[in-house]
Amino acid sequence: ISSLLAALAALALPGTAGATDVALEFSSGSDAARAEVIAALDASAFDWSLIARPVTVQIFDCGCAGSRPGVVVLDETMLASSPYGRAYTWGIVQHEFAHQVWWYALDEGRRIELQTVL
Repeated sequence: ISSLLAALAALALPGTAGATDVALEFSSGSDAARAEVIAALDASAFDWSLIARPVTVQIFDCGCAGSRPGVVVLDETMLASSPYGRAYTWGIVQHEFAHQVWWYALDEGRRIELQTVL
């Protein structure tokens, strides 16, 4: 448990990494939408470098958001025009990237331990 708490503390403490510390690969999306993804990651104090693997960002007019290992899917309209405000938009982006942290910064044992604690 102590190693899990140490890992959680490391994840919870503000970091200095932003979008430049994540290997982002955009496969689609407008310049405005791409810039919003970068702004959302840069606005966070979280250390996104913990992902430590390339993440492909797919941006479509889909009304959707989702994530699977190595891929984040986001909606073009939500990113480019922020109809619900930047806090909402950035929250969605950060949430989907948090899944990448879950898959790549924690091994299966730590994920099970964390789920038990939570």
